[in-house]
Amino acid sequence: PEFRELVHEYKFPNKDYDSLDEVLTALMAEITVEAKIIVLAIAGANVDRKVSVTNIPRWPIVDAEELKQKFGFDKFYLLNDFEANGYGAVAIDITNEEKVIVLHEGVSVN
Repeated sequence: PEFRELVHEYKFPNKDYDSLDEVLTALMAEITVEAKIIVLAIAGANVDRKVSVTNIPRWPIVDAEELKQKFGFDKFYLLNDFEANGYGAVAIDITNEEKVIVLHEGVSVN
């Protein structure tokens, strides 16, 4: 696939799972390729590659190193959700008007 092309999309409603471990298990059962690198953006403070999921408090702490070892990933990147948005924002081509929508025209503050 071409860079930035969506290959597959899966949905795993958190109400159906008791941990991110269970979600990854379900995902690995669905995909037909071997996943070697994982990037997850989770709401919560990332401390020592561990996150307590802010919006799903019933889930246990997500431990990137533990999940990396369990599933055999080569790399496991664990990001805060706002951090991930920042990385995405710098990749947007704002010169391509077909891909950008203005929600509310602002006022210049030169």
